[in-house]
Amino acid sequence: MMVSYGINTVLPNIEYDCDCNEIDCYSSEEYELCDETYQSAQESNSRTFFIVALIIATIAFTTSFFVPLQNHLVLSSIFTILVASLQYWEFAGDIIKFLLSAISLAILAYYLNK
Repeated sequence: MMVSYGINTVLPNIEYDCDCNEIDCYSSEEYELCDETYQSAQESNSRTFFIVALIIATIAFTTSFFVPLQNHLVLSSIFTILVASLQYWEFAGDIIKFLLSAISLAILAYYLNK
């Protein structure tokens, strides 16, 4: 949770300001452009969060081999990867989804066999 809040504190906050008060305005070009801009900013923000969280989780997992609190670091790295994956899952491609699932499974299998 600390990693998530830390990253979200640094990343700029994206606000949805595509107001639409009439039923017809959802099909207008202005609304579609606004919504498209918001979606691309959201994807960029999610990708940045994912990359930073994945780096931090990898560092935590690697550090777990050298410090006495190894079980806690492994669990925190798994949780961080899970949170990062959930945030980016909507925008990730099939290959990235497969790799995330495989890495999470490998870490979990390693932890359970320990």
